[in-house]
Amino acid sequence: MKKFVIVAVLVFALLVTLVACNNNKNPEETTAATTTNNEENTTVAETTKGEETAAEETTDAEGTTNAEETTAADETTEEVTTEEVTTAEETTAEETTEEETTEEGPKDYELKDITTVGGMSSDEYFENDGSIVNNGEAEKFIANERGGILKDVTSVAFRGWAGLGSIKTLSFGYSIDGNEPIWVDSFTVEFENDQDKAAIQAGQPNGLRYKIVINLADIEKGEHVLHLCMKGEDGNAYEMSKWGSIKIVGTKTFGPADVLDIDLTDGTWKDVSAKQNELATEGTVKVVERNGVNALEFDRVDENTGSGYLKVLNADTLYDTIKNGYTFELDVELPVTDPCSIVSNMQYGGFGFEILDNDYRLYFNMHCDGSYVGPSFMPDANVRYHLVATYDGNELTLYVNGEKVDSVVVGNNIQFAEEGSNVLVIGGDSDGQNGSLPCSAYIYGVRIYSKVATAKDVAQLYADS
Repeated sequence: MKKFVIVAVLVFALLVTLVACNNNKNPEETTAATTTNNEENTTVAETTKGEETAAEETTDAEGTTNAEETTAADETTEEVTTEEVTTAEETTAEETTEEETTEEGPKDYELKDITTVGGMSSDEYFENDGSIVNNGEAEKFIANERGGILKDVTSVAFRGWAGLGSIKTLSFGYSIDGNEPIWVDSFTVEFENDQDKAAIQAGQPNGLRYKIVINLADIEKGEHVLHLCMKGEDGNAYEMSKWGSIKIVGTKTFGPADVLDIDLTDGTWKDVSAKQNELATEGTVKVVERNGVNALEFDRVDENTGSGYLKVLNADTLYDTIKNGYTFELDVELPVTDPCSIVSNMQYGGFGFEILDNDYRLYFNMHCDGSYVGPSFMPDANVRYHLVATYDGNELTLYVNGEKVDSVVVGNNIQFAEEGSNVLVIGGDSDGQNGSLPCSAYIYGVRIYSKVATAKDVAQLYADS
């Protein structure tokens, strides 16, 4: 019996051992299969942990299928991502290129040649509202008789007909210096008669008559390039190329100075502005020639003693004209940059150019909110300066030799000189009806305008000085 029990125990132990061996074998096979799949499909290793778990739980066949699907998905994702990155890079490059182009300066406005789609005539040319040539080939007159340059006239005009073939014309206009055209509806004019219309539209079904009028007084001073053009319904602008590129000379300036304009041309001094202000002389004032230009000369002994100055009488009558904005122009050379008043009407109010003793800077000061305030710069002796101060109703700005150097916000609570001190002193400052704080200076010009100059206007004033 004992032997039987022992044999039975041994058989049971053997069976347990066999079962245990079988149980240890299955994980190894599963792991091997999974490992094989991972080696064959490297993308599976790149998937999320959730995807790996799903692959392990499936059969070998299913795992292979899932791995293949995952690989395909991953490959697709990589392709899409690559395309998106490439697009972003290309866009960035394009944007950078556009910015660089802008820094180089604007390109000329693109004008297509009218001859590519239609035709035109150049019938008549006008100067100062009068017809100069009317022979159907006016462009030849401009090229040959005017040398391709239109100048010394206040206005010019060009007449003829033009058409853009099958494209409807929306407007006529002109472009200056390659800028976007100025389109004016009134440049399209009536046909001369029914016969004129029929003759033109027989060749150009959408042909129209034009008369393009340009006021040269509105063109900035200097030489410019003019192109006549027309706008088509197709969204394009077309150059009326038969006229070609024409040079025009603009005459527009900021002036004249309408409040005060001291003229020294004939060796004396007078106000040539529209105001015709009365001038009075105190002491010794001379007009001298310096480098071929006339200038007022003021001799100064010390801060309180000078040999002379000019007074603009009844200056208080000017202030209503400029209280909301003005431009003050001074052309001056200072042999000495000691504290002094150069041109001023400041007594418990007012404005003017002066050098202060606290910092020796040259200021344009104005009385605002109970005190004097204004922009300034540090001058050098024996240097001629073109100074322009502007007030726009809120801000004082100072320009030196055509360039902005300083500005101060002062608001609109300004106060001119007190009643009884109604003289603007050239060569000093006002003291009642007299002058004080004289300067040693050469003054080439003093001008006051009732309008506010832009930076471009100031640059032109400097160029003209």
